[in-house]
Amino acid sequence: MPFLPATFQVPPEARHPRFRLRPLAEADAERDLAAVLGSRDRLWARFGAAWGWPPADLSLARNRLDLAWHAKEFLRRSSFAYTVVDPGDRQTLGCVYVDPGETADAEVAFWVTQAAADQGLEADLEAFLETWLREAWPFRTFRLGGRHLEGRPTVPALVLIDVQRSLLDEGPWNREGLLDALGRLLAGARAAGAPVVFVRDTRVRPDGALDGSLAVLPEDGQVIKDACDAFLDTDLDAWLRARRIGRLVIGGLQSDYCIDTTCRRAASLGYRVDLVAEAHSTFGHGALEAAAIVAHHNHVLRAFKAGRGAVRVLPLARVDWSEG
Repeated sequence: MPFLPATFQVPPEARHPRFRLRPLAEADAERDLAAVLGSRDRLWARFGAAWGWPPADLSLARNRLDLAWHAKEFLRRSSFAYTVVDPGDRQTLGCVYVDPGETADAEVAFWVTQAAADQGLEADLEAFLETWLREAWPFRTFRLGGRHLEGRPTVPALVLIDVQRSLLDEGPWNREGLLDALGRLLAGARAAGAPVVFVRDTRVRPDGALDGSLAVLPEDGQVIKDACDAFLDTDLDAWLRARRIGRLVIGGLQSDYCIDTTCRRAASLGYRVDLVAEAHSTFGHGALEAAAIVAHHNHVLRAFKAGRGAVRVLPLARVDWSEG
């Protein structure tokens, strides 16, 4: 999964009355080296155990290579290193590193020189970064200074899966009740201004036509998939993240295939998922009746957790379209 949505424009700089952030470049090698070696004991205490940095024998040539690599990563959008300089860009005061996270969307590390710390710059920088990361980046969560923080409040989106005429014509369990619930969900999302995404499967059903009772608007997302997982080899995650969507309200077909798989995958990607109990259905097969399959998935998914995300199963009456 990409670290950032392809459409996201990485901030080229950030300004504070006491300092400025801009991308770290190879041309900064001499100033950066002086700042690092002048505060080596302080930096080793913070980063030495995890990074083995900065080594006592760090040379200008080695530092130049390190900074060139940081610049290349910035261009590749795989991680982002910023130098912290005074407002006039005459002095290097520290660095900020924005990297992919393991337990959050991003892991952010930073340091300032001993002289800057003595002037209280470290606290100012940390407070500034918390606001900047929340307002200028699309992260749902991030770690900063050892703290796990929430990004800017996210919006919910309605994701309707495989509500296709060809499937509905086959007569899924409680067809009319399903369409009523989906229609009410769609009306609620429209009234709240929540984004709506229609996911369709054209591999098994090439026509892919949606049921006529569910009108698609030009601004709605439309995702074509060819697997049970609506995120697999599609742009669904990028579409959602670009709109700062952190919670998904899900309904559609089929409970035991695309609904189940997509709910679990969404949770593993860090989304909070609300599966609407009355708004998904399937077909019976063998010894299992469709109603039992739906009830089973409502039961097993009601408290499913995976990494940073989780699934809960809600009745239609409890669906909430507020941000947060």
